[in-house]
Amino acid sequence: MIVSRALPPLTFYPPQFSPWVHGVVRSLLPHWLRWRRRITTIETANVERLVHLTQQRDEGTVRYYVAFRHPTTDDHLSMLYLFAHALPQKARSMGIPLRAPVHSAFIYDRGVAIWAGNIVNWLFPRLGGISIYRGKLDRQALQIIRQNFVSGAFPISLAPEGGTNGQGEALAQLEPGIAQMAFWGAEDLAKASRPETVLIVPIHLQYEYEALPWAAVDALLLDIERQSGITLPPPSPEERYHRLTQLGRRMIQLVRSHYEKYYPAFGKDTPDTDDLPSQLQDLIDRILRVAEATHSLTPRGTAIDRCRRLEQATWDRVYRSDLGNLTPLEGHLADALAREAGLAEWHMRLAESIQHISGTYIAEHPSPNRYGEMMLLIWRALGRVKSLPFGEEPHLGDRRLLISVGEPISVSDHFATYQTSRAAAKECVARVTAELETAMRAAIRPSKIPC
Repeated sequence: MIVSRALPPLTFYPPQFSPWVHGVVRSLLPHWLRWRRRITTIETANVERLVHLTQQRDEGTVRYYVAFRHPTTDDHLSMLYLFAHALPQKARSMGIPLRAPVHSAFIYDRGVAIWAGNIVNWLFPRLGGISIYRGKLDRQALQIIRQNFVSGAFPISLAPEGGTNGQGEALAQLEPGIAQMAFWGAEDLAKASRPETVLIVPIHLQYEYEALPWAAVDALLLDIERQSGITLPPPSPEERYHRLTQLGRRMIQLVRSHYEKYYPAFGKDTPDTDDLPSQLQDLIDRILRVAEATHSLTPRGTAIDRCRRLEQATWDRVYRSDLGNLTPLEGHLADALAREAGLAEWHMRLAESIQHISGTYIAEHPSPNRYGEMMLLIWRALGRVKSLPFGEEPHLGDRRLLISVGEPISVSDHFATYQTSRAAAKECVARVTAELETAMRAAIRPSKIPC
């Protein structure tokens, strides 16, 4: 949905953990996952690692961040299940008492309430949530995070992939923020002469459809094909994977033709190619350049970096702290500026939506699970083009969830080197991020391919 006027600034709500809110959410969570999110089976692995780490944290020998995969919008619920149910159950079976309540604070994007509703501003802080701006240095949030890491009752969880990629079997590029915050935590502990070891614990989350309802899936395919100018009969089982790949290619071609025709000044001189990933990369660059021109931003960094800067530039023009001081005329001008920024954000969101529509994801492992994931990615991209509000997406059947706890990564082992110079600190952050990426990538389990 495109912004129509200037709005008051996004408010920072400090964490204020409420045991009774946590208790209510904990009780309702299994039913919500099963009946609303269609997660009917939950499998856990290596939870005993988290039991021992939580015990050590209770004893004052360890402090840790939790880095979790972020393929879907259900991941915060899955993490809550891990800490509220799977972890205490495993601890009881091992005969290890843990300090109650067993929980993890978490970091979330300040803008979540824009699409999820104001209930988030009430609920998340009472579950220990800490909101942060992703596109600029948020000193207020970082200070709260650092204080909570050193003195808070719970570990802190965040997703180093930043946003969802819709692909459970493909890891998006990790952002270095969690590694940097862990080193800051080690600094703060050292200044306080505290001996705790600082760790990052990777948590793998992966979802898999139990069985796709092919009649409904085929109907969705036909509807999106029709909207893309493709008229074909329902696919046979042998045609489905090819048809979906061609649909993704068709959508990319239509969007690319639009931007080449109406925004020719924002393209680069690149050779024409039939390679879909190359076409997609060029298209995303062009779309982001269109949005960046609105804010006079210079293209730099990865597509993720560029999207975060564009998001923040949009919010700076839409969510204004000076609205009460503007004359009526200035207010109308502020509304016009907000609408212009909203259109730039529309371009950016479109780039975000289509960047994972790649034929290689299905071609390298043509499973029903990847088919369902790609179908939803294409459906979301079409929704972005149509400026549909964020809402309930099609359910493609019951899912099973795998939660796997990885080996903890020691930040303390690198801390002495980190302290020697700025260059060394930067290298240590990059090294820990690379270790985390390797661990997360290794945990991915290929989905089943039917015989």
